[in-house]
Amino acid sequence: YKGRGCAARGPEGVDACPACLSPLGASGTAVPGSPPPAAWRLVFRGTGGHLEVPPGAELRLGRDADWAPEAAGLLAGETSVSARHALVAHCEDGAASVTEVPQGATNGVRVNDRVLSPGRSEPLRDGDTVWLGPWVALRVCGPGRAGGPGASG
Repeated sequence: YKGRGCAARGPEGVDACPACLSPLGASGTAVPGSPPPAAWRLVFRGTGGHLEVPPGAELRLGRDADWAPEAAGLLAGETSVSARHALVAHCEDGAASVTEVPQGATNGVRVNDRVLSPGRSEPLRDGDTVWLGPWVALRVCGPGRAGGPGASG
């Protein structure tokens, strides 16, 4: 079978392509008009700004525009956030995790009340709050969940 533009092969009877996560129809091919695999969304508390992490991608969080181009604009004025602070990964299997950058995050990273050790990834769940230092919080919205720019929390 083939998913949306990929050529992955796998066992019969699965609902989604294991490589690109596209929904598969009864014939084993991607369902026409089906939405692409959903991204994890990180919503900044207070501002409503958000960043998305698509399947198979890694998002860098920090103030360094060269290292974290997607996040730097939203974090530019946040002096408690390091230039190279954390990484959020969205695995092909749909799971997501956050990792504090070793020797990068001066003020640390927390997931809810758990303090992360530098270089060690922490699984993320829908509804978690990731803290970059003491003041910047991001609400984690799992794939398929509304939690857009106007989400509160």
